[in-house]
Amino acid sequence: MKKITSLILIVILLASTMLLSSCDANSDPLISMKMSTLNPWLKNDFDAVVKVEEIHTYYGIAPNQEMRSYYSVDKDVIADYMEWCGSLKLVPTFPRIGVAGGGSTSMVFTFADGSTKIISTKHGVFYTAFLLSFNMHGSDFDTKDMDSFYRFNVSDNSYSIYTYGENPTLVKEAESGAEDLGFVRLIDAQEPSTEPTHYLEASFGTVYIYSDTLCYIDTVHSAEYLNGYYEIYGTTFSELMK
Repeated sequence: MKKITSLILIVILLASTMLLSSCDANSDPLISMKMSTLNPWLKNDFDAVVKVEEIHTYYGIAPNQEMRSYYSVDKDVIADYMEWCGSLKLVPTFPRIGVAGGGSTSMVFTFADGSTKIISTKHGVFYTAFLLSFNMHGSDFDTKDMDSFYRFNVSDNSYSIYTYGENPTLVKEAESGAEDLGFVRLIDAQEPSTEPTHYLEASFGTVYIYSDTLCYIDTVHSAEYLNGYYEIYGTTFSELMK
């Protein structure tokens, strides 16, 4: 009951602040807070988080183009990322409606028990929580010590999986999920000595499957340099077949 009462008081206070600050658009905001104020686990659960991901989705780009995101399982990077995220400054504002273009970022924190917590922002500076809206201020996190993976901005979110060979057989059809498929690019990968066992057809191209994690992507309407060997990210081929 105390938590509910506290939440109601915060909502009333922030709503009042938005009304007051809107009277003079050039004045400094009367109130701001850190991201960790609304998400206290950012400063309390350093040891419990085993992976961080910064997943970018870009709006308005041509279909089937790549979208680069980042991840890390390094404890030092995780600690730095959580400290950075928790220190982001939030200033109450009115909701933005009908804002086009830009993109969104999902900061995903995976805990040792497999659970996740996600902080999502839009257009790089806009955050919503508890039915309230905030402008987000702060520098971007330096991703130089994080690993990267790629997704594709699909024109069709469905995909199909076939056996590979002279007489391919359809073994699975999925109506959604293509936009969530992630891949880690393998630099200087050697060509496998065996042929693929399966291939996956999606709007962004064809993914030739060599093992549970190794694949080759032949993209469609994308830069040729994107074609090459990848490691399937975040799942395995066996999981995709379920």
